[in-house]
Amino acid sequence: PAPPPEPPTRAQLWRLALVNGVPFIGFGFADNAIMIVAGDVIDKSIGVTLGISTLAAAGLGNLLSDVVGIGAGDVIDRYSERIIGKAKTPPLTLEQTALRGCRVVKTWSTVVGITIGCIIGMAPLIFLGEKKELYFTKEEMGLYENTLRPYGVSPDNFFQMMRQATWRTLESGQALVRAGQKMDRIVLVAAGSVDSYETSPDGSLKRLYRYRAKRDIAAPLPSGDDKQVQIRGCVIGGTALLDPSVRKEPYPSTAIASETTRVVEFRYEDLRRDMDENPAIEAAILNVLYFDLVEGLRRRGQYDYADRERQKVGADQDRVATYDVVLRVALADGVVHSAEREFLAKYQLENAITDAEHAAALHRQGWTCQQWDAGVKEGQLEGGTAAIKSAIPDLLVSAGVKSRLTTERELTSAKARATNGGDSGPTVAKAEPKPPASGIREAFDRNVAAKKAPPDK
Repeated sequence: PAPPPEPPTRAQLWRLALVNGVPFIGFGFADNAIMIVAGDVIDKSIGVTLGISTLAAAGLGNLLSDVVGIGAGDVIDRYSERIIGKAKTPPLTLEQTALRGCRVVKTWSTVVGITIGCIIGMAPLIFLGEKKELYFTKEEMGLYENTLRPYGVSPDNFFQMMRQATWRTLESGQALVRAGQKMDRIVLVAAGSVDSYETSPDGSLKRLYRYRAKRDIAAPLPSGDDKQVQIRGCVIGGTALLDPSVRKEPYPSTAIASETTRVVEFRYEDLRRDMDENPAIEAAILNVLYFDLVEGLRRRGQYDYADRERQKVGADQDRVATYDVVLRVALADGVVHSAEREFLAKYQLENAITDAEHAAALHRQGWTCQQWDAGVKEGQLEGGTAAIKSAIPDLLVSAGVKSRLTTERELTSAKARATNGGDSGPTVAKAEPKPPASGIREAFDRNVAAKKAPPDK
C-alpha cells in the first residue's frame, strides 16, 4: 500500500485559503452590488409601470447579476491571482488536497470570502434613496386630488391602496350590483354617475338617489335631469365599513350607471385592513362618507340654512348645538383637513356663527383657537372616528335613505316624525306645532338630545 500523504504545512494551508477565498470576495461583491443597483432601477421604472412588487424587482436584479457574474468569472480569477501573488511554498499534491484538513480550509475560506464580498457589495445602499418615486396615472391623480388628499391621505398611503384596487368602466345602463345580490366590495365613483333604484311592486324601477364623483357632487346637475334627485355621495357599499354585519345581508337596491362611468373597486377585506393599519385612511374614508351625505342632502333642500322664518323658540341653541356636532365630527381624527375647513366655513357663514361661538365650540371639544389655526392637535380626541360612525346611520334614517344600515321601521318612523313636525318627548316643550324639520337637523338634534335624555326603560 502507498504511504499516507505528508500533512500540509501551515503556509500551504494559508495559501490554499487565499486561493479559494479571494476570488469569492470578488464574486460576492459583484453579485450583491449589481443585484442592488439593477433591482433599484427595475423597481423605479418597469416595476412601477407593470405594478410588480419590490421583491420581484430584486429577483430580476439577482438574475441580471448572476448572468454578469458568469461572464466576469475569468476577469475576477485573473485579478485574484495578481493579488495573491506567486507561491513561495511547494504546491499541494492531489493526495494532500483530499485530506480532511484541506477540505475544511477550502470550505471555510470560500464561506468567509463570499460573506466579505457580499457585505462590501452592499455599499450602493449608501448612495441610493430609501424610498422610490411614486408614479400615478392622470386618472389616479385626479381621484387622489379630489377624493382623498383633502382629508390628509399621503401619496404613499394612496399608492398602497391603489395597488389593491381594480378600475372598471361602466357603460350607460350597465348594472354595478342588483338588488338581492351580495355586495362584498367598496366602490368609489371616480368619474360619471351611478343611480340607485328599488323595485316597485309592479316590477318597475324607482330611482332613489344618485352617486356622483367627488368632484361633481357640488356641481349643477346636467340640463334636463331631475333637479330633485338626491345625491348620496361617491362611495357605494360604504355602510359595510360602519357595520360589517350588513355584508351578510343582500344589497337592498340596484345600482345602474346613468352615463359612461369610471369606478374603482376595493375588496372589503383589503380596504378594511388598510383602514385598520392607517388611521389617516380610516378618517378619510369615513369623512368622505359623512360630508358627501351632508352635502348631498343639503343640496336637495333637506339642510335648509336660509329658511330663517321657520326657526322657532330655541332655534339659536339648536343652531349652535348643530354646529357642535358638525365640529365634533370634523375634529374626530385630530386633524382639520382642507375639505372639512371649507365645509365648516360655509356653515358658519350661512348660520351666522360668530367668532366667539366658534371659539366656545372649540373649547367644548378640547381644542384651542391656536390648534384650530394650525389644523392639528397632538393625539386624537376621545372616541376618534367613532363620532363619524355614529352620525352616519342617523343621517341615513332621518333623510329616509334606504341602505343596509336602515330598516323599513326606522324609515317609516322618520317620515312620521317629519310629517308631525319632528320628535316630541318629555324633555322638549313645544308651545305650538313645529313645521317639518330638515333631515340632517333631526339627526343632529337626536345626537344632542341623546346625551341629555334619560335611557329608555
